[in-house]
Amino acid sequence: MRKILLIAAVLFLFSGRDARSEWAGNNDPMNPLMLGVSGGYGMLSGYYDATLTGAYSLGVFIIPYAGEFLMGEADMTFARYGIRNTESSSLMSFSANIGPVLYYSPWSFFRVYASVSFRGSVFHIDARNTGKQDSTFKAGFSFGTGFYIPVMQKIQARFSYRFSENDLSDRAFMSHEFSMGMVYSFGRAGINGREGKIPYSELKGHYDEGVVRFEEGDFASAGDSFQKVLALDSGHRDAQNYLRIIGESEKAYGEARVLMERRDYYGAITILESIHPKMNAARESLAGVRQLLADRVEGMEGQCVKAYDDKNYEMCIAVCRKLLLIDRENQIAGLYLERAEKRLRTMRKLK
Repeated sequence: MRKILLIAAVLFLFSGRDARSEWAGNNDPMNPLMLGVSGGYGMLSGYYDATLTGAYSLGVFIIPYAGEFLMGEADMTFARYGIRNTESSSLMSFSANIGPVLYYSPWSFFRVYASVSFRGSVFHIDARNTGKQDSTFKAGFSFGTGFYIPVMQKIQARFSYRFSENDLSDRAFMSHEFSMGMVYSFGRAGINGREGKIPYSELKGHYDEGVVRFEEGDFASAGDSFQKVLALDSGHRDAQNYLRIIGESEKAYGEARVLMERRDYYGAITILESIHPKMNAARESLAGVRQLLADRVEGMEGQCVKAYDDKNYEMCIAVCRKLLLIDRENQIAGLYLERAEKRLRTMRKLK
């Protein structure tokens, strides 16, 4: 248990540092402070399940966003457990939790999370039949998981499950709480990364159009569609990834065109081969350059063999590599490149 709490402390300190640095550099943060209320029902397991009933719970929580996948959360929860075989006696708990939350959005309108927290609880027993009143504080820990979905502008619903454990009278007090909460986001953005509720059908239309254009190799049109997606949801990771690929491909293609203008065809081929294969312009340029150099293949094959026979292995390797840039399936280049590299390694070992 101590190891778990130590890990939670380290993660929470780092999340707090990220949050402070992000807020300090942005007067209108895209990741705002969030406040929420929740209600649920808790059940017990283990020793206390036989003596206490389940309990309805009420809570409030605060979430300052942190890094890209990590945020911090603090909450307070009240629950009242009935004591079995009594009419009005009960055990009340007032609990506070604080710790890091890892989250991920598989879709722009859906966010899952998992948390681990320090837990401090004040237990108060109210035994009406004997008149006993007693309170005690116990430390513990909790694990939670759940998901968020947007409801309306700046408001999200949270559905969650939490397991918690405290030591109470030398026994493990273990609870399982299922709850639903409503969260309000201060600032411009909500859980989906933009103000207001996302028009999902419009977003999906732009995204699907972008994917189709990307698969067709029309990177320019695909980029326009993905930019429209980000205009609706700035945190849409799939659109961001596609735009990253498109941007890298277009940059590399520009560099390859410069080399082709300088007639550095072998350098251009090397870059064109590294570009995403879906890009039509790059694929067509690669085929065009190889066709331009095709009449050199026969002569280069002869140079490759002659250099090997003359034991000029470095020359043989250089020619074979250029030949393979023109024709990746060239058998002579593949054969003599392997032989020359082995001979060259052997010669260097003998020196």
